[in-house]
Order: sequence, then C-alpha cells, then structure tokens
Amino acid sequence: MSSSSHNRFYLLFILLFYSFGFSHQQSCNQGDQQSLLIFSASLSSSLAPLNWSRASDCCFSWEGISCDDQGRVTRLWLPSRGLKGNISSSLGILSRLSQLNLSHNSIFGFLPDGLFDSLNSIEIIDLSSNHLLGNLSAPFSPKGSFSPTVQVI
Repeated sequence: MSSSSHNRFYLLFILLFYSFGFSHQQSCNQGDQQSLLIFSASLSSSLAPLNWSRASDCCFSWEGISCDDQGRVTRLWLPSRGLKGNISSSLGILSRLSQLNLSHNSIFGFLPDGLFDSLNSIEIIDLSSNHLLGNLSAPFSPKGSFSPTVQVI
C-alpha cells in the first residue's frame, strides 16, 4: 500500500472514529419511548401512519420527536398530521417535554386529568384546531395558572 493510500485510510478511520465515538446523544429513554407508543396506540392517521415502532429509536428516527443529549424526549411536534383519537395520559410521563404541538388534527375527547402535572419543562403547548374538552389549568405556578414562560396557543 502506498504512503498516500495509507494516509487516506488513516484519515478516514479518524473521521469515522470522531463522528461515531463522540456522539453526545444517547438512545431514547425506554420509559419515554413506551409512553409515546401508548400515546400512538390511541391514535390513527388519515395520512400515512406514524413511523413509530419498538424496533427503532425514538430519538433518531421517529417523526415529530426530538430528544436531549441524555435521550429524553423534549419535543413532540405533529401538527396537521391527520391524527384522530384521544390524548393518552401517558404523555404525562414525558417529564422533559418542553414543546407539545398537536394542532390542526382531529383529536377529540377530554384532556386526561393531571396530564401536565409532571411536565415541569413545558414551554409551548399548541392543541388548537382539535375537538378537545377539559381544563388546561396546571401546577406550573402556585396559583394554578401557567407560568409566564409557558406559551399556550
């Protein structure tokens, strides 16, 4: 093997090592993934089905999902997705969720009691243009109203 070929191989090896070896994002938290699978089981879609499956990692390949560097779900973003069904109380398990957008779907029924009780990181909630009933008051502030940093749309 010539010296230039050896150097290219070595450079390629170093690049691959750094790109895979120093990835900071963890795989999806199992509790978060299970919570999302329960949520998706209560929904159907008039468009293509969600690409969510136990066989794939929710942080890396699931539509509408973003995670932090510890593999915790921080964003559930599925507006105008043709979703039909109820909102499952399992979303309350996503304790690091900061952005929730399920707007412009056909989600119906009552919001589960206590849905937002453990969502201490929530900043954006958009459930508009659905057919939901219930109270959005939550323990985000001591007075039972949303803190000034939460944007409810």
